[in-house]
Amino acid sequence: MNKLVIGNKIKYERQRFGLTLDELGRRLGVSKQCLSGWEHGRNMPDIISLHNISLIFNIDIKDFLAETKTDSTVEKNKSLIFDTITEKELLIIEKFRSMSPDKRKALEILLDIKSNTKYEADKS
Repeated sequence: MNKLVIGNKIKYERQRFGLTLDELGRRLGVSKQCLSGWEHGRNMPDIISLHNISLIFNIDIKDFLAETKTDSTVEKNKSLIFDTITEKELLIIEKFRSMSPDKRKALEILLDIKSNTKYEADKS
């Protein structure tokens, strides 16, 4: 397992979800410094943290551990997502990302969005 490969995957998913180091760190129960160390390949998360990361990003933990995932696979997945999303949906995502955590939570309740993470379940 390459620490830098895993760190790059964590950073990619964090940015894709529009999360800051602080936000993801709070969800995982680690400091932003610890998370930054993972993302830069200085340290590696333990298996429990990897499991929690996979839950937050709805990704199989094997994807974080596999070093063979090609850039073309990532690009193909991005293309599938963005080919089906509308301009209005993109605006909604941008607006959601700019909201405070309280407003995000209120919108999730309004839309009946259930969280898969322990952190989100504990906040309600």
